[in-house]
Amino acid sequence: MLKEATHIHEAEFLLSGLLEVVHNSNSSTVPNKVDYDFIPEVRDELLDAQSVTDSRKVLEKVSQYVEKHYDFIHEVRDELLDAQPVTDSRKVLEKVSQYVEEHLGEASGFAAVLANPTDNLDSIQICQLSESFAFATVATSVLKRLGGRFKKLVEKIEHELVGELFEFETVTVNDKGEIIEPRHCTGRQQVENINGVPLEMVYIPRGTFMMGSPENEKGRFKDEGPQHRVTVQPFYISKYPITQAQWQAVMGNNPSRFEGENKPVERVSWNDSIDFCQKLSELTNKTYRLPSEAEWEYACRAGTTTPFYFGQTISSDLANYDNSKWTYADGPEGIYRERTTNVDEFPPNLFSLYDMHGNVWEWCADSYHDNYQNAPNDGSIWENNRTDDRVLRGGSWANDPNLCRAANRNKRDVDHKYNSLGFRVVMVIQT
Repeated sequence: MLKEATHIHEAEFLLSGLLEVVHNSNSSTVPNKVDYDFIPEVRDELLDAQSVTDSRKVLEKVSQYVEKHYDFIHEVRDELLDAQPVTDSRKVLEKVSQYVEEHLGEASGFAAVLANPTDNLDSIQICQLSESFAFATVATSVLKRLGGRFKKLVEKIEHELVGELFEFETVTVNDKGEIIEPRHCTGRQQVENINGVPLEMVYIPRGTFMMGSPENEKGRFKDEGPQHRVTVQPFYISKYPITQAQWQAVMGNNPSRFEGENKPVERVSWNDSIDFCQKLSELTNKTYRLPSEAEWEYACRAGTTTPFYFGQTISSDLANYDNSKWTYADGPEGIYRERTTNVDEFPPNLFSLYDMHGNVWEWCADSYHDNYQNAPNDGSIWENNRTDDRVLRGGSWANDPNLCRAANRNKRDVDHKYNSLGFRVVMVIQT
């Protein structure tokens, strides 16, 4: 270590994101799985060079760094400082580096944990960070040692964050629909094996968003308002619309018009999708269901507030819809494919979810209401309307871009089937 290095330099170095890929034996069967660890020499040099009497200063500097860059909660820092012996510098650095290594990492799509340590566990904030590759998580062992509410906090986090890390890339567009910002991200998922067919379920963190569209949004319909704040609890949702291969593996048939294993299943009614969820739950001993309408929109937006998760407009290079006759805002004219496409053909959103705009409409669990007056604000399924109409979201290959907006809503009877109707599923996190 340089003699001129101060505690600030050491903290910056510790949090610099100098990581290496850990090649694992699952890379051939799970090609998107990527594990990371600090380069051993980097951590060892830092640990070995640190004076055993300066642990409190180092931890203070590291916590200041985390607070500055990641809005780290003051109370967590203070508790860690007070609980940590000031003579064990090596353990301090090891614990804090693990802490940062595991949960304060890549931004978009990676569930980083920022926790407000109160007795009310519902106040846990799990948010998406906008920094590029830090790939670091806060070692839960630090908080476990504190016991009490911190131990409960860690147990809840560990229960929710199950699965493997994976990499993906998404994009942002300008007002003309031109790609201006490709982004490399990470996410966390569980992969279910259904009779040899994988079902990738992506972790969606807890968060609060504005549901519906503002009154000045182009193409807005009255049933998209009033805008209201909704807080959604963590859940897992399928990375893609349910494919024909997945449907076949569970149901033993394929009702689709546009055949292809990697194309979305279509010509399925709301009742059909409910049957699929029930059978999938029985096969896996887990609870699968359709997303609530609030969960669907929250997952679609992935932290954005624009009409589309790519930006203010969209193009047929980014989604499958009718772009031959219609454009949105200043977006470009494009093509009309006249059929469904493979579910992984276009870029995902910041939660790593594909085809949330276009390809097929997606059933939600909710009964349809013609506005959001008295809608639940907790993300739950809204069922208290006497109607057989159920909500559809996302637009399809056959629709203009206005109907593919994140806030747009549609409805059909529970038995309605068409070659533009599909769905995706949610896996409930057991408490």
